[in-house]
Amino acid sequence: MKTIHIYITVLLLSLPILGQAQTYIQGEDFLPFSQAATSKYLNPKTQISLEEAFIKLQEIEGDEFKKTLSQLRGEYYMVDSMMISFSCSELSTLRKLKYRGIHYSYEYIKYGFDTAEYWHIMYKDLDTHKTLVYYSRKSQVLFFDLENDTYSIMGTVYAPEGKISEAQEFIDKLVESISFK
Repeated sequence: MKTIHIYITVLLLSLPILGQAQTYIQGEDFLPFSQAATSKYLNPKTQISLEEAFIKLQEIEGDEFKKTLSQLRGEYYMVDSMMISFSCSELSTLRKLKYRGIHYSYEYIKYGFDTAEYWHIMYKDLDTHKTLVYYSRKSQVLFFDLENDTYSIMGTVYAPEGKISEAQEFIDKLVESISFK
């Protein structure tokens, strides 16, 4: 009987430790990237925890980074010293009615910003899905959106200082490598 009490006590004392496992995805109605799509650049080996992503974002954005760990959304990966965040969600019938889609975002960015000198915008309407890549030419933060009839993927590439041109080349390769399931 005493042995059972010892086991129960040890189990109860270890629960707080077990509860501190690494978290890899956070946010309401978000799916793991692997459930919606695949990419040769994104796999369990390149995925990082939210805690690691939080530290990396503080390094990259410095004083401009104002979020707390609990405010991070989606999941994060590290590829060639660049951090990539993904927020994947399913486009249900109700959500499709509210969601205007990538083409609407493209039109807004295209006519709302000085695209010739400061912004890069690439929109493609392919047979299987639509893609939108956009970023300020001098920024360390680059954005992309992909959607098909079932899923929406919003992502960001964070480049360390001095690697902006590499990130600009990489984001095109990354978007081209993504295949919806």
